[in-house]
Amino acid sequence: MIESRHLQVFVTLVEAGTMRKAAKMLCLTPSAVSHALKTFEDSLGCVLFDRTTRTLHLSQEGSRFLVEARRLLDGLENFRSLARDGGDWRKARLRIGASPTACQYLIPAVIREFKESCPQVSIQP
Repeated sequence: MIESRHLQVFVTLVEAGTMRKAAKMLCLTPSAVSHALKTFEDSLGCVLFDRTTRTLHLSQEGSRFLVEARRLLDGLENFRSLARDGGDWRKARLRIGASPTACQYLIPAVIREFKESCPQVSIQP
């Protein structure tokens, strides 16, 4: 099973070029990045980087996977955005029921304060 965090480590390593830089970008230790990469490579059954003591070079297999890994991460981000937007209370409808007295004296002040606090919300009569 491919995990999104492994894809993120892989793509970040390509962009950073070193374990240390990737670890800093991901707020992880270099050891954690190395372990995630090893786990990812084991799950895929191939080597994604040709390693020396100080550098990483994308292997032939890694080059083949890079475009797809980026596409998958973009798709996951789009999925997260949809989930966030779907749960956004500012896009929901709120109906207020009140007595004539409350509508005359209380609700206008409440709506005014609400509109000041949440200007992005559309209020319709």
